[in-house]
Amino acid sequence: MSERHIVFGWSERGAIADVRAALEVAGVLPAPRDWRAFLDALLLWSGAVALAAAVVFFIAHNWNNLGRFAKFGLVELLLAAAVLAYWRLGPERAAAKASLLVASILLGALLALFGQTYQTGADTWELFATWTALMTPWVLIGRFASLWMLWLAIANIAIVFYFQVFPGLFGIVFSTERQLGTLLAFNTAALAGWELAARRFAWLNERWAPGCLR
Repeated sequence: MSERHIVFGWSERGAIADVRAALEVAGVLPAPRDWRAFLDALLLWSGAVALAAAVVFFIAHNWNNLGRFAKFGLVELLLAAAVLAYWRLGPERAAAKASLLVASILLGALLALFGQTYQTGADTWELFATWTALMTPWVLIGRFASLWMLWLAIANIAIVFYFQVFPGLFGIVFSTERQLGTLLAFNTAALAGWELAARRFAWLNERWAPGCLR
């Protein structure tokens, strides 16, 4: 049990009157440098996601005004820049990991742009399955929890769309049960694999990620 929970337990039993003073003595309140670190991380990651989303919305909004080569050139240029930034900054820096996250999101945008431009006829689940497959090397190289969670989310979406196209032998009646069963099995296996790998790899010890799978 953490010091914070112990202090709150004492407060609930009426053993202490000034909870804040007790937390300060226990050393569990964030210091100014902790707030700076939190804000740095918040701005970095929210900025990375916002940048990738901005590219998608920009192309969608200007779809009729941009030529085919302009659309592909913009996405591919930013994708290459994000990968180059990851390589130049080094894998251990937070900015490099954020660059790889941007590259992973832009990869999906590039696949969607290709399918929409050339009307390949591929189903939606194939887009997300291909996105998952192409992202896998980056996920393995990146070694940070947020990218793994993005990979799992995209894989889950691929499974959902797959069952919308292929409901199974008994049709639409039992498709929901099969879909939920497949998602449960997939995410349970992912959680078990995460917990086992966390014993060996320290970067998997971030508890928020497996908590999302429970």
